[in-house]
Amino acid sequence: MPTDYRIGLIIYQLFDYLHSVYVVYDRIQHLSRLDRFTILPVLLIQVIFSVGLGMILAIMNVFVRDVGQFVTILLQF
Repeated sequence: MPTDYRIGLIIYQLFDYLHSVYVVYDRIQHLSRLDRFTILPVLLIQVIFSVGLGMILAIMNVFVRDVGQFVTILLQF
């Protein structure tokens, strides 16, 4: 893979990420003060769940070889 392509891809993903952060920040500004504080616990629970699920699947991948293919198919839906 050419180096120029990778650098361009990294720059594109950076701008895409910054745009996403701006959109989320803009949406949060229109929420009431109470709604802003209720988002944080929900996001924390979601992050904990995602990390736990990732660790479980990583451990299963060591013992069962087909987990990688299963996760790839599952992520397509």
